[in-house]
Amino acid sequence: MGEVNAALAGGHILTIGDERYVVKPPKQRCYSEFEAWLEGQARMKLLQAKKYLPDDVYEQETIDLRQRINSLEFTWGKPLVKSALGSIPGMSEFIAIMIRQTDPSMTAERVQNLMQKDPDQCSMVFKGAVAEGEKVFPPTDLMR
Repeated sequence: MGEVNAALAGGHILTIGDERYVVKPPKQRCYSEFEAWLEGQARMKLLQAKKYLPDDVYEQETIDLRQRINSLEFTWGKPLVKSALGSIPGMSEFIAIMIRQTDPSMTAERVQNLMQKDPDQCSMVFKGAVAEGEKVFPPTDLMR
């Protein structure tokens, strides 16, 4: 019951079947972790494309990616982040990041399994947690 009271005081409880998770509102580190994940996804995509690209094209793509990262294109509140949050992998990763505040073993894959069982509950908790987090850490503040 203490877990329920703690969640109600500062988060949401995600209950799917007999599984229960506390989803706390995102903190600054949650946003940063998601941004780093998104940058990592872009780097991984480029590395996977390397075998299909000529060396000079790969080098230019690497430079372009560094410039995109340095120009804060992967920063919370930017279109790229909003787009990623609208995808199943992005939403799963962000929910996993929020749950990892109380359950360090949570993975995006486990969240995707939960989403398959009850997509409406996951979506509701996701939207509520993001809205609460934005009261504390508005995305415009994070873009500075």
